[in-house]
Amino acid sequence: MLKQIKPGRHYIIVNIDEPYAEAVYSVLKCGQIMKEQWPEGDITFKQWVEKTFGFSGGIIRIVNREGVVELDNIVNREGVVELDKLKQAIKGERKALKTEIEVYHNGIEECNKRLRDLYKKCPHTSTVFHADPSGNNDSYSECLICGGHI
Repeated sequence: MLKQIKPGRHYIIVNIDEPYAEAVYSVLKCGQIMKEQWPEGDITFKQWVEKTFGFSGGIIRIVNREGVVELDNIVNREGVVELDKLKQAIKGERKALKTEIEVYHNGIEECNKRLRDLYKKCPHTSTVFHADPSGNNDSYSECLICGGHI
């Protein structure tokens, strides 16, 4: 049984290749069966590993901005990481982040454009004068409606 990691909870992480992993599995399975939350049925540790992970070894996980994501087909049946597939997954994640950043920047540009348009449309009927205390030519009026400098 795979569960999503939830914030604020504490977890024990067990490598399924450890010699005690089967004993831990038995205790967890028994506890989940008692709570009636074990959908896999009465299967052995090895069957559970095969069913859950698709092979009889560990699993590689990568944490991205959405949480923990299992990377399918990154580890072959022998438990060896296939670097080309891992690089491809990382490349895909980078591309997704780049797209997200572009969307963010485009949103900022759109907001700035709308703000400039609002400044142009504002009648500036209520302003306050800011005099330059040094006497230089840096005095300005500020619109109290749109915040624009006039």
